Amino acid sequence: MKKTFLLVIGYWLIVNCPFLSAQAVELIDLPTAEVVDANHYSANFRLYQDGGILTRASFGIGKRVNIGISFDLTNFIGDKKIDIQRPELQFKFRFYDGKKNIPALAAGYEQQGYRYDISKGEYRHREKGFYLVASQEMFPHTEFHFGLNIYDFKSDQFFGFLGISWAPAEEFLFLTEIDNIRRFDETRINLGLRYLNTPNLSIEVSFRNITRNTDNERIIRLNYQGKF
Repeated sequence: MKKTFLLVIGYWLIVNCPFLSAQAVELIDLPTAEVVDANHYSANFRLYQDGGILTRASFGIGKRVNIGISFDLTNFIGDKKIDIQRPELQFKFRFYDGKKNIPALAAGYEQQGYRYDISKGEYRHREKGFYLVASQEMFPHTEFHFGLNIYDFKSDQFFGFLGISWAPAEEFLFLTEIDNIRRFDETRINLGLRYLNTPNLSIEVSFRNITRNTDNERIIRLNYQGKF
């Protein structure tokens, strides 16, 4: 019953919501300095390993401010019992729009992690926590996104991340990420391809942690934006 209800809601949103042009407010796992416009929202469904689905929605509550919420459901597809994790919150503030040779800057807080480990009661790939990110178009149709984050102030460990989004055509966006940069054995490399089916609805196929023999995965994600 839960699966049927959620599928009906997702279908209704895609069919009935007034979509607007898509923005790269996030890559695969990484945030960017882009924000959802005021009085608009973005949402996505991320289908991942073992029939899981991660649903995320972000809302533009001002010209520069976004708030969001995400729901992670493991075993959503299949015959196992659905395991619902607690909702997680997100916040982003774009405090500088950038100039020709100076990147746009945003700060935010991200609670959502990936690959939940029931035995440990936490995500294997931890949340960003507090982060600072810069975005800049350095080559035609190519944007670089780089930043720092910290999720555990007790350990006082900062991590770096770098993302590249390249649009060789209007319909395609290639995504590359180097995430969790601190030690070589902890770094993750992700690759993805985003296809803009319409100016406001995109379909994405991504490969996470591709340099590891274990703990890697393939995901599919649907992204769209609308106005409220």
